[in-house]
Amino acid sequence: MTTWLHTRVRAAREGDAGMGMITVVIAMTLFMLLSVVVLSQAVGGQTLARSDQDTSTALYAAQAGIEHYITKLNNEETYVQYDGKTKTDPNNGAMGSTAGKRNWLTVPQASGAAGRAKFHYELDLRYYAGGVDSAGKVIPATGTIKVTSTGWAGKRKRTLTADVRRDGFLDNLYYSDFETKDPDAYVDSVDGNTAAWAKTNCADKYYYTGRNKSCINIQFANDRLSGPVHSNDAILICNNAVFSADVTTVWSGRRRTDGCSSTSGTTFKNPTDPRVVARVDLPATNNELKAQTLSTTYPRGCLFVGETKIVVKGNQLKITSPWTRDTPVCKKDTWIPIPANGVIYVDNAVTGTAGDPNNWTSAETKPCTVGANANSVGYPVVNESGWAYKCGQGDVFIQQENGDAANGLDGRLTVAAKGNVYVTGNLQYKAGTDTDVMGSMLGLIADNNVYYWHPVDSGGKNLSVAGTSFTNRSVDAALLSVQHSVTTMNYASGTSLGTLNIRGNLTQKYRGIVKRGTAGYDKNYAFDWRLQLAAPPHFIEPTVSQFDAKRVTEIAADTAS
Repeated sequence: MTTWLHTRVRAAREGDAGMGMITVVIAMTLFMLLSVVVLSQAVGGQTLARSDQDTSTALYAAQAGIEHYITKLNNEETYVQYDGKTKTDPNNGAMGSTAGKRNWLTVPQASGAAGRAKFHYELDLRYYAGGVDSAGKVIPATGTIKVTSTGWAGKRKRTLTADVRRDGFLDNLYYSDFETKDPDAYVDSVDGNTAAWAKTNCADKYYYTGRNKSCINIQFANDRLSGPVHSNDAILICNNAVFSADVTTVWSGRRRTDGCSSTSGTTFKNPTDPRVVARVDLPATNNELKAQTLSTTYPRGCLFVGETKIVVKGNQLKITSPWTRDTPVCKKDTWIPIPANGVIYVDNAVTGTAGDPNNWTSAETKPCTVGANANSVGYPVVNESGWAYKCGQGDVFIQQENGDAANGLDGRLTVAAKGNVYVTGNLQYKAGTDTDVMGSMLGLIADNNVYYWHPVDSGGKNLSVAGTSFTNRSVDAALLSVQHSVTTMNYASGTSLGTLNIRGNLTQKYRGIVKRGTAGYDKNYAFDWRLQLAAPPHFIEPTVSQFDAKRVTEIAADTAS
């Protein structure tokens, strides 16, 4: 019995030892399985981290491609000839293809060594200068190059598109070269100095380069500017001026306040504005627009000569131009469509130039007496006094039919004048046609002045003209005066004209005046932000400017190899 009991206890003990071994084996197995899982997760985490890194790196590489192309453009203006597909730069590894596969350029590392990321890009040049496609459809000129750049890192690709345009006048709601009154506009009885004095002491002189202190300063006060502002001059900013976007200047002093009775109430979007930037210079003339009307240009714009009246009705124009004889593209005195390339240029009347199709000989009776203060398209109007409309000068008089918003512009048009542009009534975009960058857009460019037309009688009182509204005028356009100002005609005469509502852009050599005392207009200026992405047809650019990406968007990755 004792032996049996001993045997049973020993057997039991041996059985416990077997169970312990099984437990140890199971524990070791579980530990090994856990180790495999942990190792698997660690390896998978490394793969995921690499994938995330490649995804980010591919995006940076795509951006590097855009910057690479912009650098090429800025270093060599003729680089715009290459589209990266049918015409490529053989020395650019980011363009074209080899043996049916795209070429890729490796992004260098900071050390100068080749990195593991690369990019390839192609360009859509159709809208840069416009033209006609293979189907004969007219492509409007916007000055924009569409860049499609794909970055590649590891197994990841990402693609960006960018609208690339020159930095220029249209990047701003408001641009001026000189923040002073146009010397040609001085009137001794009003300004205390003559135009002759101003031409000697004020013309082409900045505040910081010795402009005479008696030259008329023009300030921002009680103004609201809903868009970027730039001046090559020192900007005089006083009270209650509200700037809702960037303000830039060339002057190292940034902002003038001398002569302000108060500076309270003025606010900037950026507390450090005005910010100092490089100069943006106007060309000497707008004559490059005339080249768009010559027979060597296709599609060809319209050339008129002498004073010319333009009435807008949707996508139709009615043009009165008595001095113009030859109109191979745009017919006179009837409703016609906007010219295919969107350009109308009005030059001075032609007299005594044999061979010119618009020439008038000395023996012919002319539409009006050349040089007289009255022209052949109805100006001055009845009872108007004190304004000279020179006969034969390349002036434009433009408005929409009856001032009615329903007759607003439906299309893309640039009108350039050798002389002045007179906005004789409302000029708006037809509702619904201005919701995208390729919608309705108007450019008005004068070598001389752009005037908001405001006739007065011999007593200096506002005139009433049938079919024209002067009060609370609305103008949708990019307005540019190459040599003078964008200003109100007779701004110091008559009673208040209410508010001038500008949606677009103002570019001028000298700061234009729109109100003095209670006469003229209060300002309500809003930037048409589309102008940073596109432009009215063949709108002129600064004499020196840089290309830049105005909008960058990610799209579905281009998977082509």
